[in-house]
Amino acid sequence: MSRTTVDYHEIYRDYQSGLSFRQLAIKYEVSDRTIRTKFKQLGLKSRVSTRTDITKTLLKRMYITEMKTIKAIAGELNCGPNTVHRKLRDYGIEIRKTAEFEGSTLEYRSERWGRKGESSGRWRGGMVSVSCVICGSSSLVAPYVNRKIESGERAACCGPECVLMYARRNQKFSNTSIEIKMANELKRRGLNYIDQYLFKDKFRLDFLLPDHNVVIECDGDYWHNLPHVIKRDNSKNAYLRACGYRVFRFWERDINADIVKCVDEVIRAIEKEGEAVV
Repeated sequence: MSRTTVDYHEIYRDYQSGLSFRQLAIKYEVSDRTIRTKFKQLGLKSRVSTRTDITKTLLKRMYITEMKTIKAIAGELNCGPNTVHRKLRDYGIEIRKTAEFEGSTLEYRSERWGRKGESSGRWRGGMVSVSCVICGSSSLVAPYVNRKIESGERAACCGPECVLMYARRNQKFSNTSIEIKMANELKRRGLNYIDQYLFKDKFRLDFLLPDHNVVIECDGDYWHNLPHVIKRDNSKNAYLRACGYRVFRFWERDINADIVKCVDEVIRAIEKEGEAVV
């Protein structure tokens, strides 16, 4: 039935005869909220509930013992939620808070949310001592944190520095196209190397030649031309040289143009120092 063809005065006569808003909504295929709104606009007063079958005993059983919601009760008794709400108030039955837990016990979500420490549902026997995977020192963690550590979801770290160090050690890398070219050429030339080497838990090196204390970095043309990256690379070079390493940086364009020439430069520098390259 279209809303434009609904005769709300006819609906009101059915309403006065005893049908509830829910029953009217089903009969006329219009929402009960629309019917209420139209009644107010037309000045038609809502009747006072005459339901005598909704007794105090019945409501206590459904609302308190069975812990049903007002909406659920209204559906079972074939009346509106306002009727149930009014009956509860008339019978002096305390209406639950909206945040109340709708379960088998009178627990409130607000109470559960506010629990801390030993009263928290995640508390299991107090703080637990764990050993840091980085420095080995002991620290106390909450039970739920310890469960994450035991399940492998989280690492046992004593502080932010160890967390950062752990992240550096376990960070996964995939070599870029120019790094793959460099690795293939170093292998072809018989040079022993370690790729993505974590240097003193500070930063990673694209390639370390441990037999010759040589570091090779493959720099992308765009990224390594950014001001803050240039500054970082210069600091990295200075630190490595202070530690006794020779640093070779090759641009992406040079590697793509002639990878053999790049590796030749490294070999010449090694031979110049009097070291043999096998």
